[in-house]
Parts: sequence; structure tokens; C-alpha cells
Amino acid sequence: MHFNYDDVMGSFFHNKLLLLASLLLLFIAGYYSSGYFFIYNNDAYVSANVVKITPSVSGLITHINIIDNQEVKKGDLLVTLDQEPFNIAVNNATALVAQAVAQQDLLSTQLKEAQAGIEISQAQANFAKLEFERYQILQKKNSVSKNDLDSKQEEYNIATATLEKSQLTYQDLVKRAPLDQALVQQQKAALRQAEYNLKMSQIYAPSAGYINNLKVYAGDYANQATPLFGFITKNSKHIVANIKESNLVSLTKGTLVWVYLSNHPWKLYRGQITSFGRGVSRSNTQPDPSLPYIEPITNWIRYEYRIPVRIKLMNFPNSNHLPVGIDAKVIIF
Repeated sequence: MHFNYDDVMGSFFHNKLLLLASLLLLFIAGYYSSGYFFIYNNDAYVSANVVKITPSVSGLITHINIIDNQEVKKGDLLVTLDQEPFNIAVNNATALVAQAVAQQDLLSTQLKEAQAGIEISQAQANFAKLEFERYQILQKKNSVSKNDLDSKQEEYNIATATLEKSQLTYQDLVKRAPLDQALVQQQKAALRQAEYNLKMSQIYAPSAGYINNLKVYAGDYANQATPLFGFITKNSKHIVANIKESNLVSLTKGTLVWVYLSNHPWKLYRGQITSFGRGVSRSNTQPDPSLPYIEPITNWIRYEYRIPVRIKLMNFPNSNHLPVGIDAKVIIF
């Protein structure tokens, strides 16, 4: 039997190449299909509904009624600003409303007086007209002198002019009425604003929750629209897992997952997917506040985009021991 060393070695290398190619194909197929059966995600963290406690008005802080990390109930008084400036503003606005109403009432009285003046002037003009017409008839009969007729005509002209003046005065007052009404409404709106500012000078808890990152004290100055501290809404803590786009195909709302928390090692907690992010930004060069940007783990390869998935913990014993921002890992199979 003839032994061909070259044929044997060629066959060996050929089979080895086929084996390696098969293994590579299996690895690639397993890598890309693994997301259908098993998902391990280490880009996850604890999140919650965090409110920035922000004053609607500016003022000196006189009382801080809470301490950092304190649990509070909805409606609890948190911060009080100096009340005196706001009370002064309310009193001033109240006085301006009273002044505007008094001016409106005075105008109403003046309108009545002007209306009565028109009626009197009208009666006087009517009487003067009758007298003038009567003297015209008498003068034709030479019963009165020309001077007497001229005198009655003068009285009639004066009465007519007085009537016209009364009518113009009334019309001017009527034109003022909308302006006075508008002034009353304006001053009442200013009073409502002053009362609103007074109300906003005391800040209350928007819901049950926890004070976070409190670094303001009595004597500090609160600026309008500038956050004072954070507020974590109670029972709002959840897991956000940034899951690769290729893994999303097998996930639906309600899918059960396992969560590993960095501050609770060697334990797995049950979780459930409650929602999926509806979009992400593809670039951080032009930030879009309506779309989150998720930083890729590496910057030297094309990395899959990730979508934030919200997960509710089902059997975590106490959410107080779940600080916002800690790392988590999610396992889905």
C-alpha cells in the first residue's frame, strides 16, 4: 500500500479549516441569536421620578422645615420665604383695587348726575323755546317790544347751549366707563398675582417622597426658577436598562427579568418590564432634550444603539434602601 504523506497532511489541514470555519459560524450564529434566548445587560441603574424643588418667586429663606434625606408626606411645609414683602404687596394691591372701585362708583354717581342735568337742561330748553315762540307771536301783535323778543331768544339760545353741554359731559363720562372698568379688572388681576406670590412663598411637598441633596439654609436667598434641592417621589423607584437594539425583538411589556443590584450582592430580584423608550438621540453634538443620548461603552468600534427599558422591581423589600443612580445588571432568559 502506497502512503502519500502530502495527501494525508492536506486532508488534515482541510478538515481542520472546515472545523474552524464551522466553529466560527456557530459562534457568530450563537452571538447574534443569543438575544432571542438569553440577555445579559450590565448597562442598567436605579432611577426614580426626581422633582427639582424650585421656587416660583424670589425671596429670603426664613425657615427650612426639613433635613436632608427626610421622608415627607404630600402637603408638608418644606421652605418658607420672608412673608413681609409679599404681605406688603398684597396690601398695596388691595388698596389699589379699592381705589379703582371707588373711582368706578364715583363715575356711576357722576353719570346719574349728568343724566339728571340733561333732563333739567332739556326742560329749561323746552320752556325757553315756548317762551321765545310766544313772544314772537306777541311781537307781531306789537304786544311786546323787539328788545323783549331778543331777550327771550337769548334765553332760548343759552338753554340750548346748556343742554348740548350737558349731553357732551354725559357722553364723556360714558366713554370713561370702559376705562374705569378695565382699571378695576387690572387691579384685581394684580391683587390675584400678589396673593399667588404670597401663597408660593411657602413651598410644600408635591407628593409623598424624600428630600435629596439639601444644601440651602435659613438666611440663603431663593431665586425664582432656580432649583433649591431634589425631591424623590415615593414608590417611583425603578430600574432603567439600556438594552441593545438587537435584543429588543424578544421583549414585550410584562416580560419577567432578574435584577442584580450592586448594593445587594449575591441576590437576584424579580422584575417586570413596564415600558420601552420611544426613541434615542443618535448624536450628542446637538443635544435634544426630548430624546435621551446613551453614551456608547467604546469609541473605537461601531456599537449598537441602546434603548432605555423601564423595569419595576416586584419583590424588593424596601425601596428606602435603593439609592437612585446605583448600578444594576439585568438578566433575561
